[in-house]
Amino acid sequence: MAKKKVETIEEFQAKIQAYFDQQKEQNRPLTIEGLCLALDFTSRQSLLNYEGYTDKNKKPFLDTIKKARLQIQQSKLEGLLSGDYSAAGAIFDLKNNHSYKDKQETHLKIDKETLTDAEIQAQIEQFEKRKNK
Repeated sequence: MAKKKVETIEEFQAKIQAYFDQQKEQNRPLTIEGLCLALDFTSRQSLLNYEGYTDKNKKPFLDTIKKARLQIQQSKLEGLLSGDYSAAGAIFDLKNNHSYKDKQETHLKIDKETLTDAEIQAQIEQFEKRKNK
C-alpha cells in the first residue's frame, strides 16, 4: 500500500473545508474531481481507496468522505433546483458520481392455469421486447 497523503482525520477535514471555502469564494461548483485535486490525489479512485483507510490514531476516513460527498451532492441538487445548472449535466453527474439511477418497473402477471404454453411464451416475448426498448 502506498504511503497515505493525509495522516489524520483533522488534516483531511481541513483540506476538504479549504476546498469548499475556495470554491464558494470563487463562486465555482463543488465537484468530486475538484475535491480529489484539492487532496492532491491523482484520481477519483484514490478517494475511494481512502474510504477503507484509518488515520494514524485508527480513526476511519469513511465518515469524513461520506459527509464531503453528501455536501457536494447537496450543492449540485440545489444548483439543479435553482436553475443554476443544466438539468442534463446535473443528472449525468448525479448518476455517475452519486449512485442515482433511473428506475423503471415492469410488472407481469401470468395465470398459468388459463394460458397455454404458447401463450405464456408469447407473453414472455412481449415482456422482453418492452424491456429492451
